[in-house]
Amino acid sequence: MFTCGEAIKVDLSDTKGRDGGGKLCPYVKSSPCRRWYIGPLTSCLYCLLPSIICHTPIKRHPHVSVMNFLAQVIASIFLLHSKTPQHLPPESCVEDVAANCTRELISCATDLDCISVLVCITGCDPEDAECSYTCGMIGLDNQPFLDMSQCMADIGCLPTYPDDGICLAEDSDALQELTDLPNQVAGDWWVVKGQNCGQDGWPGAYDWYPCQHHRIFELDDGSWINNITYCAGSDSVCSSPIFTTIPIAYSWAPGVMRLDYPPSEAPVSPQIEYYRYMTYPSDYVFVAWCASTPVVNYNGAFILSRNRNLDGLAEFPEVEAEFRATAERLGIDYDSMCETDNTECPV
Repeated sequence: MFTCGEAIKVDLSDTKGRDGGGKLCPYVKSSPCRRWYIGPLTSCLYCLLPSIICHTPIKRHPHVSVMNFLAQVIASIFLLHSKTPQHLPPESCVEDVAANCTRELISCATDLDCISVLVCITGCDPEDAECSYTCGMIGLDNQPFLDMSQCMADIGCLPTYPDDGICLAEDSDALQELTDLPNQVAGDWWVVKGQNCGQDGWPGAYDWYPCQHHRIFELDDGSWINNITYCAGSDSVCSSPIFTTIPIAYSWAPGVMRLDYPPSEAPVSPQIEYYRYMTYPSDYVFVAWCASTPVVNYNGAFILSRNRNLDGLAEFPEVEAEFRATAERLGIDYDSMCETDNTECPV
């Protein structure tokens, strides 16, 4: 029987023990793992579990069930043993999550896709909310992951991140004549220039996502949605598959459209965005947006175009002048905003 007194060593440098998916199966010097195990990644995880338990700063109380103890171990790994953000939840969350989200944790721990999403998230830099969000989008079709993250959010035990950028505008700053949103901005729009580009204070680079395409339209029941497609990446080059997310769109105030993401459309809920339409000359529009989730407040501003890039803007110098004036009013530098060419993007 394995005990925590045994010498345990994990060697990630050797490449001999790889499973069929190309993942390294670490060597654990314990009774069930005295050799390289060549098999499914889940076998590697079970092989490593004794080592994980021994290095987890929690002890099993005799009145705590094995399942609850295992949930504490998993919660500890995610909350305390990863590259989590600076704004960590209290250590009591390990027990709180284990007690309130036991089923969700165990379900995730026995689902390889869910484990992959957690590995992705725990590998993100401490202040990189965008990295965690992209990992979450990869897991958007994985119900165990969604259930676990939402349960942790509901009890206030998800790590949080510093604000990404600042909210540049209030409702009163938006175009007051736009009183019939989303109808007045219906149709297809491409993000061609933005403020949140990964620079100091704006680390998420959300406005620099390639292939950002907004399709705002009315459903048969009279409600509106914004069908958004995009990919992770920057400088017009994708580094991920195309993601699709479909928030509900409705008028919030004159010149302001609110987007609410249903639980099926976001890694964690509530996710809410406010689009404040600042300038709307013809086939272009300047939007200052502010958004929040339970883990981060994030902000930006972008220029939407009916065209895939900014090539046609040179024909309308008065429009560019209006955009420059809007940027100045918002306190940002128009020339420093990042541009995106969506010419090669799928529709």
